Amino acid sequence: MKSNHPPHRRLPRRLLASLLLSGGSLAAQTTPAARPDTAPRPEAVTTMEKFVLAEKVDDPAGIMPNTPADSVFGLGLKSIDTPRSISVVTAEMIELFDIDDINDLVALTSGTYTSSFFGVPGALDIRGAPGETFFRGMKRIKNPGNFPTPIGASDRIDVVKGPPSPIFGPGPIGGYLNFIPKSARASTGRYLGKPTGKIATTFGSFEKRVSTAEVGGPAPIFGKTGGYYAYVLTENSGSFYQNSYQDQLIIQSSFDYDLTPSVRIQFGEQYHYYGGTENAGWNRISQDLIDNRNYITGSPPSIDTDGDGLNSRAEYLAAGVNVLNFAIANRPYGNTNPAAPNANYRLLNPGTAKLERNQVLIAAGDKVDSKSFGAFFDVIKTFSPTVTLTNKVFVDYLDRYKYAAYGFSQQQEAFTFENKLVADTVHTPSDALKITTTTAGSFYFNHANGRSDTSSETFERRDITKPSTAIDRAAHAYLRPDLKPWDNDITSKYTDLSLGLVTAVSYRERTHLLLGARLDYIPKMTSKQNGINGPLVRPAPLPGRNQFARGEVVENDDSGTSWNVSLSHNLIVKSGNLDVLSVYGTRAHQSLISSGQDGEVAPGVVMSGPLNGTELKELGFKASFFGGKLFASVAGYSQTRSGVSDGAVDLTVTATKGEGIETEIRYVPVKQLAFTVAANWQKTVYDPPLVLQPSGLLGVNAGIQWGNPATTGVPGINAYGGTVFTAVPAARASTDFIERAGSPDKVLSGSVSYTMMDRLTATLSGTYQASVSADRLKSVILPSAMVFNGSLGYAVGNWHLKVSVSNITDEWYYRSNFPDIFGGAVVLPLPSRGYEFSASFKF
Repeated sequence: MKSNHPPHRRLPRRLLASLLLSGGSLAAQTTPAARPDTAPRPEAVTTMEKFVLAEKVDDPAGIMPNTPADSVFGLGLKSIDTPRSISVVTAEMIELFDIDDINDLVALTSGTYTSSFFGVPGALDIRGAPGETFFRGMKRIKNPGNFPTPIGASDRIDVVKGPPSPIFGPGPIGGYLNFIPKSARASTGRYLGKPTGKIATTFGSFEKRVSTAEVGGPAPIFGKTGGYYAYVLTENSGSFYQNSYQDQLIIQSSFDYDLTPSVRIQFGEQYHYYGGTENAGWNRISQDLIDNRNYITGSPPSIDTDGDGLNSRAEYLAAGVNVLNFAIANRPYGNTNPAAPNANYRLLNPGTAKLERNQVLIAAGDKVDSKSFGAFFDVIKTFSPTVTLTNKVFVDYLDRYKYAAYGFSQQQEAFTFENKLVADTVHTPSDALKITTTTAGSFYFNHANGRSDTSSETFERRDITKPSTAIDRAAHAYLRPDLKPWDNDITSKYTDLSLGLVTAVSYRERTHLLLGARLDYIPKMTSKQNGINGPLVRPAPLPGRNQFARGEVVENDDSGTSWNVSLSHNLIVKSGNLDVLSVYGTRAHQSLISSGQDGEVAPGVVMSGPLNGTELKELGFKASFFGGKLFASVAGYSQTRSGVSDGAVDLTVTATKGEGIETEIRYVPVKQLAFTVAANWQKTVYDPPLVLQPSGLLGVNAGIQWGNPATTGVPGINAYGGTVFTAVPAARASTDFIERAGSPDKVLSGSVSYTMMDRLTATLSGTYQASVSADRLKSVILPSAMVFNGSLGYAVGNWHLKVSVSNITDEWYYRSNFPDIFGGAVVLPLPSRGYEFSASFKF
């Protein structure tokens, strides 16, 4: 589908060429005569992807979790000895199975099915709860859907289930992703005798165009041994969906130097530009639309009274179709009055049409523009083989704005700085006893500004079988604040001082007791609301509830504790520690800061105390058999997330309880063949099912829903000119409507790869998702689906060619769009069958 998007950034080819040439010239200028310890290795190990393999299993597909699971507790434990469910996705798996964004991870990992955040894959839902992202073990700015999280730039992705370690800091209960960037290979690059790398390009359906280049090698300076690694990705693609596109530029680099025999430094950066659109998907949804593609067409009267082609805040208010008219547009669940709230809600020329998957609520001119930059600098001092001190510095920055013609604009700017001092020690009192301890003190600073225009988010006004017109097109708050001023303009700032400790006590390498604790202290958090959604339009708070004035700076302090207790025991250990059966149990409590889309904390949350609690109980077992060729894990969990949020600015669920069982199997019977299986059964409910937010607003858990005819009782021809609300009836909130929508209770996936003659590689993966309600009131049920993807690759010399097919059977399937509140109004149809061709050259 042609995207028809305006001219946008293109990366000149010479930038990719410059990266490769600079790598070669750097090595030529700085590499001294080869010494015994830096002489080139045999050709078989100069390919960096294979250099770090240390296990006996020959696993070219990279599916076995052989690397230390530092992303969980930071203790260097193997995955099988780590008392927590964790899924490792390597660079080999990302390339082999065409993992382009975080939603693709569900084909290889358990518990990671994620509902849509308006089409932008920013963060995973893990175990039915929103997750977060870490970069080399350091917390990134919150990204539920600000920009697509880069996948291809990763050397490894650790999907950790449950809250972060006391060493990592406050985080979500479901889990998080820890990205180990490709530039981390600088630590191996310094051992290479010459630069090595790869260039690749991908073309495909829907105008997909992606090119990458990466190079690493030795880079000694002033006699100091060192290495570098650099990676560049440029994308200039169209989209399956009408009026959408995707532009990306990623520049990543890393350097690693030995200053002395005991002091090493690592530093680097990642810049990411993203240009594209958000995607609300289909509007005017009904069960008939999902089952039969029958869409109600027609347009309501124009409310553009001044004829400028844009609908202003004043025009929405005058027409009575905007979000703020809750009293006018509210219809209780079970309403039997079909009348329109007013004449501007009625469709003038109603009809029906068969809707295609690519016809969605994206207008020409819709845009997301995001720039993010992260930089790190680590100093590692090794005092002895058992004592190491590391100082880690990480800086993160985000600048983003977004516009959608249906009436939603955003602007975000955020900055974080963290300095973490980590001490690692190993004490061996006897041959049977080993004590490993990590202690970390951290200074974390967060400054965030989040603006949003939500007062006229009228999804239904546009007939998406036709282009957007002045009937549905809202003014852009970012460009025309005179017509659409920001409803919410939250600026917050805080510092988190913390001290954490994790200790693992191992007895005879079979029994492991892990204890951890953390204290977070926020001496001062400030927040203010400069948007016009101040107390002028808010309902008066209930007695004892906090309230604040527009522009008033709210200030508070807070503290919280986190802890973790885990016990694991290896029931079987044999075959050189490659055959292991381990059982474990974990209990954890974690502090969590309730924040908005880029980490801003609303004044109402600051007043109530921003640190809230989460709890996890987990039991499981892990097994490695057949000389380490088979890895299996099973985990059962129960988790709770409590907290407060300001429903005006933070639409994430604040209090839930989830339970589930998940399993993964990975098997490499022979070098040429690899299998993965992942499955989970889960249920997440609101806990409590109804809650009043501290600002006096009804929030997400109170059950305000963007309605549809099945829930509001108002037929579409009388409702689609504006927003009609309904609310979860209190009497049924804890019974029929207690379950969180959008996440299927069953997700099963599997994959297989087979290589013939070391040249031809075939892959097939499939994912089954059970049927699921799109919204809390169960008005629309999304059908179950089975989706297959496959590829066929051929290697000759340094070249590798591959053809890939996504959605092989052309399955019609859907993803709920922000189900906590918008699930009854919009849904995302997923793309049809697509093809890709890629070519790469290694040197």
